[in-house]
Amino acid sequence: MSFSSGNDLQNNKEKSVGRCEPIKVGICKDLPYNETRMPNFMNHTNQEDAGMEVSLKSNKSGPSLID
Repeated sequence: MSFSSGNDLQNNKEKSVGRCEPIKVGICKDLPYNETRMPNFMNHTNQEDAGMEVSLKSNKSGPSLID
């Protein structure tokens, strides 16, 4: 039999639901909201990775990245 501490339960909850944090990536600053949740729906665990993907997909010089 094993027991989990309260901290373990909180950590598991944060992993399954995510955590809200203020938006800090420049490309996302003009969105109509000021917080985001990580991990996001694309499973990015930090804003820097999410912002990099948005930047790559919005760059017109790489149309193959958009598809």
